[in-house]
Amino acid sequence: GIFWIALYAVAEGLTRMAFPQHPGLYGFFKAPQAASPEIAGRVLGAYIWTGFFLLYAVLFIALTSRWGWWQPAWAQVDPNILASWRPGVAPLFNALQAGTWEECLFRAIPLSLAVLLGRRFGMLRPLVIGTLLLQALVFAGAHANYPNLPGYSRVIELFIPAMVFGLVFLRYGLMIAILTHFLYDLVLMSLPLFMTDDSRLWIDRAIVIAAGLLPLLVVLWARWRAGAWQPLQDSARNQGLAINIAFREQP
Repeated sequence: GIFWIALYAVAEGLTRMAFPQHPGLYGFFKAPQAASPEIAGRVLGAYIWTGFFLLYAVLFIALTSRWGWWQPAWAQVDPNILASWRPGVAPLFNALQAGTWEECLFRAIPLSLAVLLGRRFGMLRPLVIGTLLLQALVFAGAHANYPNLPGYSRVIELFIPAMVFGLVFLRYGLMIAILTHFLYDLVLMSLPLFMTDDSRLWIDRAIVIAAGLLPLLVVLWARWRAGAWQPLQDSARNQGLAINIAFREQP
């Protein structure tokens, strides 16, 4: 528990310093900022990116299977969730956990450090590009423990999505990277619920669908209560929440 809290705190703090114009992570879905076009566009974009990643995964497997590459479908999902008391809960929390800590560890911390150090030493572009490539390679390698042939196929498959996740983080912020990752994992992890012919699973399917639509519904609710789109105030951005940290050189 302490590790996850520390990881999240470090990622949020570095992101706040590196990207002052991004919407702040805390209060992202609260009024009135949730009723701003900037927040709404980011949330809608997360759903679009999720669709892109799902389409990419399907096309990659369909294409590489023609080359003789082998990736068992069962490795992508966990049918054991059907044996739990409430099968819709496990995919929800697993997706939330993975989407949060992986984006903090693989995207927020290294890329924010690259931006801060790049600005400090006047090498922003090469350092960010190098870190973007490195995090994609490490992320893909960390997820290459599934049985597949050839052994490097998983690295190739995930390298491009990891690059896109990094670009999403750089452009739109940590919350949208987390949300996109969460939605993507939620779809994959909940597939057994929708592929199993059992009428008793309707509650669990409803839980998954409601969880997936909740971010969009929150934005629409905020917009409805505000009566009109609201501008995103500077106080709701990282620059308005920033904590000034003084770095002193030791003699």
